Amino acid sequence: MTIGKKLAAMLLLGTALSFPMAAHAQGTGGPPNTGAEGLSPRPGSDDNLAEEVEGVDNTATDDLQDVTGDELESQPDISIPGGGGEIVVTGRRRRDLQRSSSQVVSILSAEEIARTGEGDIAGALSRVTGLSDNGDGRVFVRGLGDRYSLALLNGLPLPSPEPLSRVVPLDIFPTNIVSSSLVQKTYSANFPGEFGGGVINLTTTAVPDESFFEISAGVSGDTETTFVNGLTYYGSDYDWFGYDDGTRDIPPALGSFIASGLPLTDPGVDQQAIVKQLGNPNLILAQKLDDLPVNWSGGLTAGHSVDIGSSRLGVIATASIANKWRNRFITSQTALNADLDLDTDFRDVNTTQRVTVNGLLGLGFEFGEHQLRWTNLYIRDSLKLTELSQGTDFTDGDDEQRQRTGWFERQLIDTQVVGEFDFGDITLDVRGGYAKTEREAPYEYTFTYVRTNTPDQLGDLFINALDGQRGEATVSFSDLNEELYYGGIDLTWRATDWLRTTVGYAYTDTQRDSERYAYLIRAPGGFDEAVGALRPDLLLGDAVIDYYDIGLFSSEPVPVIEAGLEINAAYAKAFVEPVLGLSLDVGVRYEDATQFANPVGDSAFAASTLLENDYFLPAGTLTYEVTDSLQFRLSGSKTIARPQFRELLFQTYFDPESNRQFNGNPALIDSELTNAEARLEYYFGGGDQVSLAGFYKDIENPIEAFSSFSDNEQITGF
Repeated sequence: MTIGKKLAAMLLLGTALSFPMAAHAQGTGGPPNTGAEGLSPRPGSDDNLAEEVEGVDNTATDDLQDVTGDELESQPDISIPGGGGEIVVTGRRRRDLQRSSSQVVSILSAEEIARTGEGDIAGALSRVTGLSDNGDGRVFVRGLGDRYSLALLNGLPLPSPEPLSRVVPLDIFPTNIVSSSLVQKTYSANFPGEFGGGVINLTTTAVPDESFFEISAGVSGDTETTFVNGLTYYGSDYDWFGYDDGTRDIPPALGSFIASGLPLTDPGVDQQAIVKQLGNPNLILAQKLDDLPVNWSGGLTAGHSVDIGSSRLGVIATASIANKWRNRFITSQTALNADLDLDTDFRDVNTTQRVTVNGLLGLGFEFGEHQLRWTNLYIRDSLKLTELSQGTDFTDGDDEQRQRTGWFERQLIDTQVVGEFDFGDITLDVRGGYAKTEREAPYEYTFTYVRTNTPDQLGDLFINALDGQRGEATVSFSDLNEELYYGGIDLTWRATDWLRTTVGYAYTDTQRDSERYAYLIRAPGGFDEAVGALRPDLLLGDAVIDYYDIGLFSSEPVPVIEAGLEINAAYAKAFVEPVLGLSLDVGVRYEDATQFANPVGDSAFAASTLLENDYFLPAGTLTYEVTDSLQFRLSGSKTIARPQFRELLFQTYFDPESNRQFNGNPALIDSELTNAEARLEYYFGGGDQVSLAGFYKDIENPIEAFSSFSDNEQITGF
């Protein structure tokens, strides 16, 4: 694929034969303008006997009958911006919302999710055509990766607990608390303008139909990890639970130095005192662990509802914990030249212990045709890393042995309130929320020992002389905090059976503070190389530090960065059916955004970013019923993709998933996408269908990742 000013002509043309189940579930909100609209018959048409039911309550829909007398099951409860609050049932028996939608969507109702047999929503979504699970619960739409996937919860942004990743691990959501999952692959103006591959919207159950209580537990393993030797280090007493007991708090001497704002070279800075507090054996001594244990998980999920007069109040709650071990055996090589002659060749053994703790509490209130829901989400994801590497540097013939230990804790707290009010022909949606994500990576240690293989006395030993030539030691502390405020209001007017209009406004304000302090631990001249044969915790023992005056050098040029993104957006859209069987969903969204990333303090001289852009983003989808069984769709839109904060921040960070180090690029700019899609859909009846589709995306100024090598170290940039 050519990478340049434009990434042209991504064209996928293929066939998909699927047998989707009809989308039936509880429904209080009804089909949205985009993604779940039924098409009402024209007055005077052959479908005059059509029955139109608006504002149907969840508990009442099971009693309705269509014109054929068949039992009518309720439609999924879908909460998205501009969704409206009504259910439309027609004599055309358009129960398959994928067919009757004005957009290209896939909808899983609560019943369909349950029938998949999956325990979490990520597993259920993996059954949907065009979606892929990369193995850790992160679901990508159309395979376009992290940058072009968007997740919403009840129509509001769903921040990732990993601020370095855009995609949320959806395996944290048990299937029994999700009322519906909507996947929309064509853009419509009621969704955010950062729309690449598509959007996944999860709607949580507001008021459960009946009370329930479930306990789940599981164990698992794999042949490369379970009951196999691995690596670990002690850490703290609560590591098994995913929390640190204070052992990894920043040391007092280092904390005082950072707060002082003094340079390391200032005579008032006691470097030896700082280094002494960095040598905790529990944090740097890698150990072999015989027979790694099995993975285990457990969870509780409950729901209850009560009638209060003619209204209903419901509550759902879930809590879970999972502990998973993983061994990886990695070949790491770098090339010396264009002929790919080897520069370095290493074998890595990487063991991680990941603990995730999740909780969700939701309250729902239904009164008349209106509904309120308050959803609170907590996610904590902690990863403990131990890695040993050994290999050869062919440029000088030395062998190297490296040890890396790390602790990465990610946390998300998200609270949101959604009100959906149905006043007959007018519906009003009001949404707002607050989210905070945190990422801490204290005591990221790397120790490198070198064996020269020369005939001198120490040539056959791995030595760490702490001089950057024959060995080195590095330690870093990272702390990232992000706060997100968001809200929106949408007003829908159903003018006639063939015309529906929606206008809306959305606001998001994201603020991020990122700190990273990285240091090289250095020994001055006169260091005895024989001492360098000591293991890491003894090498940083108090006696060695005092005797050799071991000190520090700062290796992070931009330790503190502030970043933010503020978006004001407004849109207008209309659904029009000028003649029976021909419909048009058309709209335009206006977004005005200011994005910045600025170094602060001593690093204020470094490059900064300021992007101030506004866009008009049109979108339209034409749907034409060629016959009762054959349907044609044509869609076109303009969307954008902004650089993510992690791509703008000129700070080094280590990603334990890819086992790579990354640096951002403050010079990145927005990408602009042109999207087009055409498809034919043939419906056999009973929910079975076959479709032939192709889509085209042209991305101007695409942001791509690339790797470079410096001093035998691989760095990925953008």
